[in-house]
Amino acid sequence: MTKVVLISGSLRAASVNSAALRAARRIIGRTRPAASVVSLPIGRLPFYNGDMEGTGATPAVAAARALVAGADALMISTPCYNGAVPGVLKNALDWLSRPDGASPLTGRVAAVLSASPGGRGGIDAQPALFDLLDSCEAITVEHPPVAIRWAHQRLDAAGEMTEGEAVRALRELVDATFEAVAIMEEQRRSVREQERELHARVREESAPVGEASRQPVREEAGRPVADGAGPVRAPRGPVRAAHGTVPPAAPQRAADAPSRASVTSSRS
Repeated sequence: MTKVVLISGSLRAASVNSAALRAARRIIGRTRPAASVVSLPIGRLPFYNGDMEGTGATPAVAAARALVAGADALMISTPCYNGAVPGVLKNALDWLSRPDGASPLTGRVAAVLSASPGGRGGIDAQPALFDLLDSCEAITVEHPPVAIRWAHQRLDAAGEMTEGEAVRALRELVDATFEAVAIMEEQRRSVREQERELHARVREESAPVGEASRQPVREEAGRPVADGAGPVRAPRGPVRAAHGTVPPAAPQRAADAPSRASVTSSRS
């Protein structure tokens, strides 16, 4: 079962970014009913403090890390505040980037979108968010930018994002996200298979020389020779299999690609 974690970069109760993620949740529920979708409330996290980390993460931080660590993918929707991601979202990513060498973001598939009541749809915040995720070694989904402009006009009377163009753009991003998850899982499966084959070869090549004495004996040039006898090649050094993940073999993200849902303002 694929597990998706939704992260809204806005804390407002009526946030259009949160509305966009709720729409994505409904799309996943309709198209992939076996998937699990949960939201990560980043407003509960304290300001990042290395001293606090040194004395043990707070329960909210520990819960956030565990949630992300157990996810197959993240979908992050950000507003644009003064041309950048909100501090609360940056703070959450700072916590999730730790501990060093064991970040739950490493190797995690992450899809990015933005929404705004303004005419640029929050797209100006997306490059910085991609940079943050790249620094954390997440695997970002390759897809034309989804930046939903005039997002408040795309909500119904209940505050849900139901307008056709926005829903289509979100559906395409959801599809790309699940495709990326499938690609990554296939690559991890291939790596595991290569590791098993490599370890099997190492065990075979490292078998004790005495094993040859139990092989059937054949005659060669007038003297008995054990089948398979001969020098046993030991590994020249420790054999290390490739660990980690390989980004999907897809076109690189184009920062200037046209927005699918129309492209941000300073409000969420």
